[in-house]
Amino acid sequence: LAYPYGVSDPLSRKLTAESGFTLTFGTLATLARRGSGLSQVPRLVVLPGLTQEEFARLLQGE
Repeated sequence: LAYPYGVSDPLSRKLTAESGFTLTFGTLATLARRGSGLSQVPRLVVLPGLTQEEFARLLQGE
């Protein structure tokens, strides 16, 4: 589940979990790391015009 605009609060996270969702996405613009959990998984910002080289650097955490 991707929260609308990345916005969630304790109640919405509780209801989401109770509804059976095990993976949720937030809007923190960073890389997901092993062990960071499946709640509020961060996302990379990929804008139009991003080159393959720039995308590769994003994936490397640069």
